[in-house]
Amino acid sequence: MAFFEVHDMTISFGGLVANADVNIEADEGQIVGLIGPNGAGKSTLFNAISGLIQPASGRVLLEGEEILPLLPYERVARGIGRTFQNVRLFPTLPVYDNLLIAYHSRMRGGFFAGALRLPWGAHSERAARKRADEVMQIVDLHPYKHRNAEGNGSARPIAPSHPRPARRDDPSDRARHAAHHGVVRRDLLPRPGSRDRERHTGRGAADAAGDRGVPRRPRGRAAGGGAGERERQEAGAPTRTGQDGEDGESETPMTERPPIGAPILVASDVDVFYGKVQTLYGVDFEVREGEIVALLGVNGAGKSTLLRAISGVLPCARGQITFQGARFDGLESDEIVRRGVVQVPGGRGTFAGLTIGENLRLGGYIFRRDKKALRRETERVLEYFPWLAGRMDQHAGTLSGGEQQQLLLARAFMSRPKLMMIDELSLGLAPIVVEQLLSLVSEMNRQGTSIVIVEPHVDLALEFADRAYFLEKGEVRFHGPGAELLERDDLLRSVFLAGVAEAQL
Repeated sequence: MAFFEVHDMTISFGGLVANADVNIEADEGQIVGLIGPNGAGKSTLFNAISGLIQPASGRVLLEGEEILPLLPYERVARGIGRTFQNVRLFPTLPVYDNLLIAYHSRMRGGFFAGALRLPWGAHSERAARKRADEVMQIVDLHPYKHRNAEGNGSARPIAPSHPRPARRDDPSDRARHAAHHGVVRRDLLPRPGSRDRERHTGRGAADAAGDRGVPRRPRGRAAGGGAGERERQEAGAPTRTGQDGEDGESETPMTERPPIGAPILVASDVDVFYGKVQTLYGVDFEVREGEIVALLGVNGAGKSTLLRAISGVLPCARGQITFQGARFDGLESDEIVRRGVVQVPGGRGTFAGLTIGENLRLGGYIFRRDKKALRRETERVLEYFPWLAGRMDQHAGTLSGGEQQQLLLARAFMSRPKLMMIDELSLGLAPIVVEQLLSLVSEMNRQGTSIVIVEPHVDLALEFADRAYFLEKGEVRFHGPGAELLERDDLLRSVFLAGVAEAQL
């Protein structure tokens, strides 16, 4: 009997089968990789094991005990831990409190034991703090102990709950976060000649994931295989639906791109604060009509903060922002959307509990009093995302990562934006999906929408954009044509690799 076993797991969403008769096992202390393209059912399987969704059939055993009847928090107490593909933090709580929350399922004392300082409550509290300190030491989070968790990477996903068969959803994203922050620990690097060395040489997902790779077929079966139809459908190149095409492929509408015009958005000398902490310092930023602008920099440089300030989510402490010649900093976010500026948030910002159709209707909020206009815009958007049409009643939270990103773009496109700001489009997605999403964004640009894109992959962003801005510590270090930035090896190396070499010494 294996330490951890999944037997004949089938998971369905209406008529869509996400996982079919999946079987997995892991021995104690073993690392098992779960491999497959976006939409193959990897995260869906994690959600079922964690108790977030219920499978149609199957069994999950931990040390011989059936855990499917248990509630999610009871599974955590048994030792089932997981991370998420996208950071799931309590952003207004300090890093330390986020870690303590992860230990809550193992604390014996309840509210009254803690409030009255009863012995067993105090003992559990000390144990939780000890474990949180140990984790902070491992991942070098002590400098951020009392800072709010927003913007501090994956503090809680590396949770101090003593999980046994921990499941990590796309650890490569966390590795990129670690590299950007310079968090590279000597004791976590592969030793020369060790078996771990093979797993860091880029031999493929199976080696990188661990001792054993469990490939995932596109329709959710655990077996070998390539990308397949589900990934091609998920990638969803921009299309206009019509008669059935050859081989089921859709043709891409190659609208001629309009010339770049005058500045449409201008931010001048902008300062922004989070509470008492200043995050932007005198930022000047400009987007022209029909232009694609890349906004680059390491995590914490202020990229998302600038987008939030433009969207009206954060106030400008100093400076001003104008759009089409009219000042609009200080306006409410819904009014900014009505004027034609829309933000696509990073981290899968769909409304998970709502259906695809409801998410789209929220994107068309400005047409809510005109049902004909709302229906017309929905039909227009579905021409670019035809796979959504047959799944309008499916809950957004059950979509794969690539599908959720497409839904975010579709929802933003519902309001006919003049300027669309996209935060980390490629996060956690397979290259083929990213390529097709960029094709969709390019087509939106050819339709006349100006684009600002925050993208962690510098080469990809600079190839895609007309111009680039480079932020470091809340200030603009460079702006101009992307080709010029690519030639600035000193700038790219000093910022993106800062701290990595030092941490390895």
